[in-house]
Amino acid sequence: MKILSSLIIILLIYSCSVMIASQPDNTVLSNSKKKAFCTIKNEKINKFELYELGDLPCLKYKLKVSSTEYLEIEYITLNKYADDIYERGHQVLKRVKNNKTVEVIKLRKEEDTYWSDTPFVRVRKQQYFADLDDDGYLEFAVFPFSSGSAIVGTVRIFSLKDKIVLWGKGKYQFEGDTFVRLNCPNWSKFNPKEIKNCE
Repeated sequence: MKILSSLIIILLIYSCSVMIASQPDNTVLSNSKKKAFCTIKNEKINKFELYELGDLPCLKYKLKVSSTEYLEIEYITLNKYADDIYERGHQVLKRVKNNKTVEVIKLRKEEDTYWSDTPFVRVRKQQYFADLDDDGYLEFAVFPFSSGSAIVGTVRIFSLKDKIVLWGKGKYQFEGDTFVRLNCPNWSKFNPKEIKNCE
């Protein structure tokens, strides 16, 4: 009797497993994640790695404009022992041509909150440079990040002209592979539906 009941249980388990295996796994298919490329932080060589959408993107501090020109964000330490974090230092944007620094811009203004990090972010999908206003000059974006920043934050957009000029502001979602959205001042993590009104 024990042998017969054991055989019945084995047959039931086998038939269930065959039925399950023959059905498509819709959960896996519906939750499949796309991949995106980003440059690994602090690499001198252009080395790329894959990350899944929804992960924090790799932080990028150097953008190649051409074979002779690049942009770089650097933290300048003024006084690492200062009690006031604002006096310890700040981030600058450097423009380098033919291995020579031709322009340096202090990114944080006096009225800004403290920025713990300031990476470049994509101004358009998979692009760090794009001509946003069709004037023949490329724009790029910098994301001022502070501890406790909201997932959706405000970026600074610059135009790459003879001199780098502040072009404007936009919204950026820090989590996932994303890009700058324009004309959506009300979009935030508390108001996610407002992204429909963004460009």
